[in-house]
Amino acid sequence: MTQHDKTRIEHTYVAFMVRMWRDSARAQWRASAQSVHTGETIRFANIPMLLRYLHSHVGHDASHDDNESPAPDALPDHQV
Repeated sequence: MTQHDKTRIEHTYVAFMVRMWRDSARAQWRASAQSVHTGETIRFANIPMLLRYLHSHVGHDASHDDNESPAPDALPDHQV
């Protein structure tokens, strides 16, 4: 596989290991997303923040499902 092929794949494929949990039955769901490509893990205080983050990685390409983009302050700080 050439470097050009790798670059093209990187622009058409992303993979995350997503984990979701809550501390108790009444607690809010929390989440983390780990990039399969880089190993970086980002933690989220709630599921909507996770979804905005994932959308930011695929929502700005040629095929737009909607015209919404996440607000800059909607994305969490990178935590490990």
